[in-house]
Amino acid sequence: MHLKKLMMIGCVVALLAGCTTGEKIHNVQVGMTKQQVIDLLGTPDGDSVKGSTEQIQYSNRLASGWGWDKGDYYVTFENGKVTSYGSGEIRSAGAPVKGIVVF
Repeated sequence: MHLKKLMMIGCVVALLAGCTTGEKIHNVQVGMTKQQVIDLLGTPDGDSVKGSTEQIQYSNRLASGWGWDKGDYYVTFENGKVTSYGSGEIRSAGAPVKGIVVF
């Protein structure tokens, strides 16, 4: 019985680990607040503010739970609400990181 519980916990951990930034970005919606995005995607790797526009970046994150490809993702806010979001460059496993998305 103890072994079954450990196996079940392992499966749950594996499923949760499969929820990557690349998959979660599809749950972002125009109009969300910055805190809602952070609650969904986690702490961003960087941000930039220009007037009433802010952009946060998630750099070198896994694109999916089924491969090792990585990419950069961005979310842009205008007056505190999401106006656009998406991926920058997606790199295959082992490809060098070239930088972060900047607007």
